[in-house]
Amino acid sequence: ATGISCIVEYANSSVVNCYYSTEKSTLGVKAVDTTNAVEANGLSESNMKDTSMVTKLGKNDWVQDTNLINNGFPILKWQVE
Repeated sequence: ATGISCIVEYANSSVVNCYYSTEKSTLGVKAVDTTNAVEANGLSESNMKDTSMVTKLGKNDWVQDTNLINNGFPILKWQVE
């Protein structure tokens, strides 16, 4: 897994339920204008690997990476079904 850095430049765009590694990216996600809703939270990798991260992302689609196929970061359920 790696951190993300991006710029939201299209009017009326939304970035929600988005998390990035503060150890991989110092920029995070920024909006170009005020019509964009940006909800991107920087977290440490240890916080992103914590069991509470699955709850933040949504238990219907995400699970803990107990087999370390994603270096301990949460994975999509279909990846282990």
